[in-house]
Amino acid sequence: DVYKRQVYINDGKGLLSKQTNPIFNRPMSTGAVTKLDINKDGKIDLFVAERFQVETYGLDGNGYLLINDGAGNFEERSPEVLQNIGMITDAKAVDLNQDGWEDLVVVGEWTGVKVFLNQQGSLKDASEAYGLANTSGIWSSLEIADLNQDGFTDLIVGNAGTNSFYKSEMRLHVGDYDLNGSMEQIITERNQGKDYPIIDKDELIKQIPSLKKEFLYYKDYAKANFDDIFKEKSTQNKLTKILDLTETAIFWGSKKGFTFSPLASEIQYSNVSAILAVDINSDGYQDLILGGNQSRVKPQFGATESSQGWVLINKKNGIFETPTSLGVRGEIRDFDTYQSKKEALIIIGINNDSIQFKKIK
Repeated sequence: DVYKRQVYINDGKGLLSKQTNPIFNRPMSTGAVTKLDINKDGKIDLFVAERFQVETYGLDGNGYLLINDGAGNFEERSPEVLQNIGMITDAKAVDLNQDGWEDLVVVGEWTGVKVFLNQQGSLKDASEAYGLANTSGIWSSLEIADLNQDGFTDLIVGNAGTNSFYKSEMRLHVGDYDLNGSMEQIITERNQGKDYPIIDKDELIKQIPSLKKEFLYYKDYAKANFDDIFKEKSTQNKLTKILDLTETAIFWGSKKGFTFSPLASEIQYSNVSAILAVDINSDGYQDLILGGNQSRVKPQFGATESSQGWVLINKKNGIFETPTSLGVRGEIRDFDTYQSKKEALIIIGINNDSIQFKKIK
């Protein structure tokens, strides 16, 4: 049941019933779910994307369109363009080209920022046309807003930051290097045009024992690049992903597409896993709240825990004030808002901790 999705239909009276459609029983590592009306029939459809192929980290997952018949029954009608779209972590529906049809924006780990235009119910990958080629990152969160109120949608995307072991031009290699029927994942860093594994010899040999005889000494392993190590190994189903960007950033929208602009250096101290665009000071412009942190990593790679969340006040014209701390410790994973008759609140979801609330002044 770990990889099964569950959908519950509200009867309008607050009672939920589990949807039994076999579509939802298919094993899947779900990375993102968003609602949209893909065919403009007035019924809410679903876009579901895989985080990765089940039990095979590194292999791109698929995206699925589930069409709603209006009675809570969904039929899968997934176009070919959504196959192998990446290791998706977040997705949003928005009418990018203002033609009245909701488009899709998706982001992922070792995956570029991608745009799929909705052409009257048919999706087209328009990522390159929107200037999003070579944008592979460790993207984990996506927010959409018109921050400078120029009429074009801007994308705010959370990344690993510049204070982690992830660096631009790193590679993720995936292949069955020891012919045991399962895939291995090897991350390498670039040095003078060659790729070197970032893990030490003992860890690599633990993963691929057949290498033990070839690298008896650390000095031999220290000199070996990826091609030296695996030149005689099977690379069945091998693929290589290249990391382009590590900064959390805004992709500013315009009639020509998107322009990449990293956020302030303070934001890059840690990863960003949650983003909220909200008008904090009631000046008519949306400000940004960001959070993250990641402690569940191997010791040699180092945890990123230097953030207590950040608040960025929008000064208009694409400029933000110096970031100020949100004052929330822990691994922030989501934000939401709640408006009562008396006050507006930001709801903060923290991994393995209690929900916290902050007042919007």
